[in-house]
Amino acid sequence: MALVVPAGLRKWLRFGTGVGIVAGEHGLDVLVARSRPTGPVIGGFLHVENSGQKAAAEWGTEVNRFLAGCGGAQHVAAVVVLPREQVISRIVALPGVRDADAQQALSFQLENLHPWGDNDVAWAWQRIGQSSSFSVAIAPRELVDRYSAMFAEAGIRLAGFTCSGSALFFAARLGGGPPPADFIAVRGAKADHAGSEVEVYAESASHPLYNALFSMPFDRAVELARAETRLEDGPGAGVEAVDWIDILPAWNSAPDALDLSDAGRSRLSLAWAAALVSACSHLGSPLN
Repeated sequence: MALVVPAGLRKWLRFGTGVGIVAGEHGLDVLVARSRPTGPVIGGFLHVENSGQKAAAEWGTEVNRFLAGCGGAQHVAAVVVLPREQVISRIVALPGVRDADAQQALSFQLENLHPWGDNDVAWAWQRIGQSSSFSVAIAPRELVDRYSAMFAEAGIRLAGFTCSGSALFFAARLGGGPPPADFIAVRGAKADHAGSEVEVYAESASHPLYNALFSMPFDRAVELARAETRLEDGPGAGVEAVDWIDILPAWNSAPDALDLSDAGRSRLSLAWAAALVSACSHLGSPLN
């Protein structure tokens, strides 16, 4: 849960170095962020191609060398975002339930929140801001154990594993002000979104945190997300889909070698979010 800190003081607490890692189908994205009261910066970015087909010790050496070159960031515990298609993300409304009682209340519903039956799962929960809704992330235990062993073999310190929706929720609140009250953001909206899956993140009065993965065309996915979040587009509504990078704090500087075109910035969005919450975990940590 995000700490309740006065806005004037919160600025001076946005201080730290973070490492965000996005585990994907074709490799790993590793990004180093440095957060300062004057604004965050990108310390460096590395893409590890086909990490699943290489020995962890091999690419781990490459990653640790890169982190060491980013001001000694190899000592920073990284936040790893698991592949969205392998994580079940649910929002459960529990009006009147205290945080102290939420674990038990949610455990009673757990078997109905995922499709893996009696298989062992890893799960975490967190209240969404000050609302009565809770974010629940569930993944196969085997998946989490496999990634844990892989990063241990690679020699990379971990703060924990999270999911994209939770990372975006906290990172969006680490800028100069809160995100808009109502918005829809799509991963890769400024890049090539012609793929078979579209991931949407949104916030609205009815859905304080909405994160869904659609196997349908981009326009259809956005239309369905608008309907589910009650953010219908139309005269007077003005809720247009933006890119994930547009809801996150802007960096003040970045290495010259980075592709900072609209498409390039779009591709950095999730790793940037993970690195920001790693740097400012004292202001609120995502689901772990």
